[in-house]
Amino acid sequence: LFALFTLPIHTAGAAEEAAAIDPEAATEKAFAAAVRKAAPFVVTIKTISFEKGKKEERGAFRRADGPTTGCVLAADGWIVTSSFNFKGREAVQIIAEIPGRGPLVARLLGQDLSRGIALLKVEAKDLPVPAHVPKAEMRVGAWALALGRSFGGEGPSLQAGVVSALDRISGKAIQTDAALSPANSGGPLVDLEGKILGINVPLFSQGEDVGVLLYDTGIGFSIPFEDILALADRLKKGDVLKPPFLGVTFNFG
Repeated sequence: LFALFTLPIHTAGAAEEAAAIDPEAATEKAFAAAVRKAAPFVVTIKTISFEKGKKEERGAFRRADGPTTGCVLAADGWIVTSSFNFKGREAVQIIAEIPGRGPLVARLLGQDLSRGIALLKVEAKDLPVPAHVPKAEMRVGAWALALGRSFGGEGPSLQAGVVSALDRISGKAIQTDAALSPANSGGPLVDLEGKILGINVPLFSQGEDVGVLLYDTGIGFSIPFEDILALADRLKKGDVLKPPFLGVTFNFG
């Protein structure tokens, strides 16, 4: 006796089911979902400034700097970004463009120069506040997405990588291989759930602000959002936190 078997017919539904278990397709969907969740708190920062010390000179050059990125810190109008955008310049006007709110005039308040972050204030309420990942829950090897909002478009730009190391730069920073640049400096580094890990900053491994020297090297740093929240009260007062300086000289004579 021969048993009769019916071969399955592959339909469009079967193809969709196969795509659903395709790792690459699943990763793309996860990236897109994370960006959608994070997009409301990713901010465009535009600055017009004088070079410091040249404001009163005849023919002083006033320039509009390229836009960079920031991130909502608190619902009542607080925004965090990278202090590199203001290094060596006297800000004349800062504009923060928050999704759904339009451009708002921002004031530069406190800065932490050892971490490379700056705090801005706009007159706004009920801003979308990101959920963040506690440092104790961060893991090396986890996906890390660097988001920027400086070239227009409907949503943030995305650079994908992983958490490469933790507690870098004397315990101040997360290391990532996600491509960081002036476009997403000051923006958030998020996980696949759209929760924020930290704020992207251009730093040396020694903790010094370096601008673009380390871009495209596969080494980037992000300041844990948990630590920024802990510093927020001081920064809201306008404090400028600087690296400690030990006044010691060596005499080899």
